[in-house]
Amino acid sequence: MSIGSTVVALVLVALIWWAVALLYDAPAILPTPASSLARLGELLGSDSRYSIVTNAAVSLRRVLIGWSIAVCAGVVVGSAMASNRVIGGLLDPLIEMGRPVPPLAFTPLLIIWFGIGELPKVLLIAFPAFFATAIATVASFRGVNENWRRAARTLGASRWHVLRKVTIPASLPGILVGVRIGSGMAWGTLVAAELIASTSGMGWMILQAGRYLDTRTIFAGIVVIAALAYLMDRVLRLIEAIVVPWRGRA
Repeated sequence: MSIGSTVVALVLVALIWWAVALLYDAPAILPTPASSLARLGELLGSDSRYSIVTNAAVSLRRVLIGWSIAVCAGVVVGSAMASNRVIGGLLDPLIEMGRPVPPLAFTPLLIIWFGIGELPKVLLIAFPAFFATAIATVASFRGVNENWRRAARTLGASRWHVLRKVTIPASLPGILVGVRIGSGMAWGTLVAAELIASTSGMGWMILQAGRYLDTRTIFAGIVVIAALAYLMDRVLRLIEAIVVPWRGRA
C-alpha cells in the first residue's frame, strides 16, 4: 500500500469517526478525533504516569521481546516439524490444539509459575505469535517445489546444502509473512498481558483510563498502539523486500 492510499484510508476513518461522534452527541462517551488528538498531544508532553512516551516505550519493549522469542521458537519448531515426520507427527496435534486457546486462559498459570514480573507478560505476548510463525514455517517448508530439491541432489548437493541453498531461500517469503502476522498478534495481546499487575505500558494506561471513564485517553492509547503496530509492520515489509527481493517476480 502506498503512502497516498494510507493517508486516504486514515482520512476516511477519521471522517466516519467524526460523523458518528457528532450524531451521537455525547463527547464524554464518544469524543471526536480532534478531541482525542488534543488529549494525545497533552499526554505526549506530560511527565506524569500517563506519559505517552514512557508507556509506549515500555509496551514496545515488551512486544519486541515477546515477538522475538516467538519468532525464534516458531521458526525452529516449524522447520523441525517440516523436516522430520516423527517430530511433525508429535507436535502437529499439540500446535493445532494450542493455537485456538485464548492467551488469557494461561494468565493464572503464568502468574503461579513466574510471579507478576515481566516474564509472564512477555510470554503471554509471545504465545499467539509463536503459533502463527510455526504454522507459516511448516507450510512454507512443505510448499517448496520438490523438483528443485531433486535437481540439487542430482547435481551432487548434500542434504545440508539443499537445505541452505534451496529450501530456506524458497521458504523465506512464507516465513516472513508468518513473522508479520505474528507481530500483529503480539500487539493484539498487549492489553491482556498488561493486565498482570502492571504499573506502566499502553495497555495499563488504557485500562486505568477506562476506570475513570476517560474516553479521550482510551482513544489516544488505541491510536498510539495502532501507530506502533503499523510502523513495526512497515519495517518488517522493508526487511522482507531486502531479504527476498525476488518475491513477486515472474
